[in-house]
Amino acid sequence: AIDMQGDDSNANEFVKGVQLDLVRDKVFVFTPKGQIKDLPAGATPLDFAYRIHPDVGHRTIGAKVNNRLVPLDYKLKNGDIVEVVTTRAGHGPSRDWLNPNLGYVKTGHSREKIRQWFKRQEREENIERGREIIEKELRRMNLSLAECEQDMLKIYKYDHLDDILAALGYGGGSAAPIPRQPAPLVHTDTH
Repeated sequence: AIDMQGDDSNANEFVKGVQLDLVRDKVFVFTPKGQIKDLPAGATPLDFAYRIHPDVGHRTIGAKVNNRLVPLDYKLKNGDIVEVVTTRAGHGPSRDWLNPNLGYVKTGHSREKIRQWFKRQEREENIERGREIIEKELRRMNLSLAECEQDMLKIYKYDHLDDILAALGYGGGSAAPIPRQPAPLVHTDTH
């Protein structure tokens, strides 16, 4: 029976040690309303903002910790009360936030949300750029995008027009197939 107690105390010590390691790797902070948020040790106000919601993170322009303004690369400590300062305007994250040497974000979750935002923004810009390219070519042939959409999907082998436009916009394709293959785009009634 004595050996069993020895094993139990070793197991309890082991569990306590693991729990301490887990807590050491975390920081526990509070929202202004008193909610507790756990973050990895070394987390910043930006990590806190992205934990609240990606849109909060994207719109962050500053932070207060314990009612004092702090830089966005401030390392949060246990018990800090964190308040994120956001803008209503169409503000987005800075590319600097992704630079690990600058220390703006610690968590993979934050990095991924920032990357997704830039990817989405770039896609929208590329769709517009692609639309300009394709409309210019179609105007040269006296055609409109609306009347050629289905044929273009077949020519470019895409399922959605926005995918074609995005590819053209970022340089992943060219409008060259259209002038070389005008026949599918020029509809003639033979009835």
